Amino acid sequence: MNKRNILIISSSDVNSASGIIAYDLHKPLAERNNSEILTLHTKVKEKGVVSYNSSSEWFLKRAKNKLIDLFFDKNRIETNPKYYFFDVDQSKSLININKVVQKIKKPDIIIAYFMGGFFTIKDLYNLQAKYNNVPVYLVMADMVYITGGCHYAWNCLGYKNNCSGCPAIVEERYKHYAQDNLKLNKDFIDKMDINLIALSSQDYAYAKASTLFKSKKVYFRFGWY
Repeated sequence: MNKRNILIISSSDVNSASGIIAYDLHKPLAERNNSEILTLHTKVKEKGVVSYNSSSEWFLKRAKNKLIDLFFDKNRIETNPKYYFFDVDQSKSLININKVVQKIKKPDIIIAYFMGGFFTIKDLYNLQAKYNNVPVYLVMADMVYITGGCHYAWNCLGYKNNCSGCPAIVEERYKHYAQDNLKLNKDFIDKMDINLIALSSQDYAYAKASTLFKSKKVYFRFGWY
């Protein structure tokens, strides 16, 4: 059996928070395949664990973000914290695709676990295009992949339509971002070989009812593999 090159994307480090879950996926895959897990930053020195940022780049990035928080916080778009809406404007690329390509092996499969603050759907589309549209699988740990940006939609059904009038964004003048994100992501998703993996029957039902994935393949757990 030929081994496949599998790329797992995780914004969190492999030894903390959600990165541990992504790492738990990487380890069994690495036993039968050539699996790599790409994180925003890690100090872990292990085969198959790849850091997008070096330690110096990570230090400068964190320092820059602290300065932005200190001096430009008044310009931040306020969101309702219960929705966990972080990446408000998803039209902006968060990474350099060419830099990613230099760090990883050519993948046969791309799996995205937690991408917040690292990759957007736009970035994922651009990465897939670099590799002749290899299949992409999104692991649905929450609802962020089927909404305009919120990780938990609660009673809001905007993800089934167009995310207009988003309750997660506080000021009326900024509410359009959720709708813009959903439309942008749909434009990319419709052109991609991309699939969703739901980890619960409830999330599976949410995904099948969503604007973004109702016409795409949705798997329940890891039945795809």
